[in-house]
Amino acid sequence: MIETYKILSGNYDTNEYLYVTSVCKSCFFQLRQLRLIRSCLTTDAVKTLIHVFISSRLDYCNSLLVGVAGCVVRKLQGVQNAAARMITGTRKFDHVTPILRELHCFQLPSRYNTRSRCWSTNVCGA
Repeated sequence: MIETYKILSGNYDTNEYLYVTSVCKSCFFQLRQLRLIRSCLTTDAVKTLIHVFISSRLDYCNSLLVGVAGCVVRKLQGVQNAAARMITGTRKFDHVTPILRELHCFQLPSRYNTRSRCWSTNVCGA
């Protein structure tokens, strides 16, 4: 049986894999919806919508994901890669690292560690 606890108005399973799976599922749903209207939008509008619908979900309660297994982080990294490809309009099999650098995106493990360090520094006053 998997225990569920409530933090910041969200239900999280003690098994991070189930939480990450639900986040990825909702993010890919939003990406599919955005793909339908992508041709009608400017690049700046797409960046804004990606930030609102995708980046905010990836960053929500990210301190819970510090130190999780690599397979869990790879699922989230796939969402970020798909969002970056949608912004720039690149194909699935093009290298994504230059795209992430161009968009000034962190790779997810360093993103979670950096943000949790900043949060703990601000809270603890260290």
